[in-house]
Amino acid sequence: MKRINPITILGAVIVFVSVGAALASDPVQLAQAVTKYDGTWDAVMTSTEDPCPPRFDYVVTVKNGELSGVISGKLNDYDLEGKVLADGTLDDGEASHYERRMELKGKFSDTVAKGTFYTFGATTDCGGKFTFTRRK
Repeated sequence: MKRINPITILGAVIVFVSVGAALASDPVQLAQAVTKYDGTWDAVMTSTEDPCPPRFDYVVTVKNGELSGVISGKLNDYDLEGKVLADGTLDDGEASHYERRMELKGKFSDTVAKGTFYTFGATTDCGGKFTFTRRK
């Protein structure tokens, strides 16, 4: 019977562990993680201040915890982005169009997200509330 060299076994273990660690730390693999808030959400934004339009209806998407969408305003479209944290907090929620910005703060649950928004950087500022409802 042929004897196996312990150094050969140790070398194989090191290679196996190294390959496993490399796969586990692969950013592409980690970026494909799904969060419990991922999906499509119907959004309604209501303004409590003039001169903002009284209501916006649009759709947002959460994918891998990243929020995205487009809010169609009276004059411009605003690109929406942000991050939904594990506890449902909307982090760095912002919609922008050139120098105009809209900040969103809120909290997601399994079926609804609620919060506030405020515009700034435009000639007039305004704010209001938003509600996102998860599509079935």
